[in-house]
Amino acid sequence: MSKTPIDQFIIDKVKEIREKQDVSQEKLSVGAGYYKTLVANAERLERPEKYNIYHLNSFAKILKCSIKEFFPDEPM
Repeated sequence: MSKTPIDQFIIDKVKEIREKQDVSQEKLSVGAGYYKTLVANAERLERPEKYNIYHLNSFAKILKCSIKEFFPDEPM
């Protein structure tokens, strides 16, 4: 299953916030309680992994941001 535009938007926003805070892919994955390659795999276009609401909630805690920051302002 390929990633939809909204999936990719969310993945890109998580990456943008993660990189601004200098948090590695592995640190975010493991810190949120998931397998160490979750974020790396999601960020690779050719991989099917994407985030669910539980991932995003955990990432928001680690990145100290609102879960709303991962979503677009307007429907896509």
